Amino acid sequence: MGGIIPTHVEGLDEQIEGGIPEGHLILLCGPTGSMKTTLAYSILHNAKDVNSIYISVEQSRKSLAKQMDAFGMPSDPLETNISMVDTGMLRKKLGFLGDKALTDIVKMFVKMHINETDAKLLVIDSLESFYVLMDMKNPRNDLFHFFNELKNLGLTTIVVSEMMEEQEEFGVHKCEEFLSDGIIYLSNEKVGRSVVRYLRVVKMRAIDHSSDYFPLLVDKNVFRIVTK
Repeated sequence: MGGIIPTHVEGLDEQIEGGIPEGHLILLCGPTGSMKTTLAYSILHNAKDVNSIYISVEQSRKSLAKQMDAFGMPSDPLETNISMVDTGMLRKKLGFLGDKALTDIVKMFVKMHINETDAKLLVIDSLESFYVLMDMKNPRNDLFHFFNELKNLGLTTIVVSEMMEEQEEFGVHKCEEFLSDGIIYLSNEKVGRSVVRYLRVVKMRAIDHSSDYFPLLVDKNVFRIVTK
C-alpha cells in the first residue's frame, strides 16, 4: 500500500491507521447540515504540502469561499494550495470542449492541474448535483467507468454525497458504495432542542477500523470525534 492522507479529524486518524490510503476514492455521505462540505474542504486545507482541487457543483466558487473563510480556512489562491472551481468556471476555462459531457470536462481539467501543479487530492461536491448535470443513459455502467477513470488519475478523491435522514443506501443508484474504496458517514441526531453530529467509518478498504458511531465535535475549523 502507498502513503496515507491524514484527515486531521482529532481521534479519527487513530481509528483508520493514520488516515485515508493514497489513491482511494471515498464517499463522504450525510444529510443536509452534517458538515460534509466543511469537512471535505478541511482535509484539503490541512494537507499543507499537497496541492489539491475542489470542484463545487452545488455552490458557486464565491459562495463556497465565503463559507470556508467564515470557518477560518482561507480560500485566497495566494494563501492556499487548493484550486477551487465551480462548474461554471470549468465551462469557461475549457470552452474549447464545446458540448462535451461534464464528466469529460472534469477529467480534462483535473489532468491539466495534475500536469501543472502535481495535485494529489480531489474533492467533487456534490455527487447528486453532478447527476443533475450528467446525461447518464445507463447510470450503473456510466458510474463504473467514471469512478474508475477518477481512480486511474492517481489522486486521492473525496466525493461528497447527499443523503436523506434515515436513508439506508449510500448512493442514489445503489452502486456507489460498491464502486468506492471507502465510506465516511456523517449523521445528525436531535437531542431535545439540540442536534448532535456523529461520524462513522462504514468502509475503508485495506484498513482495519471500527464501524462504531462517534460523536463529532466542531470548533471553527477543528473537527474532533469522541472515542471514550
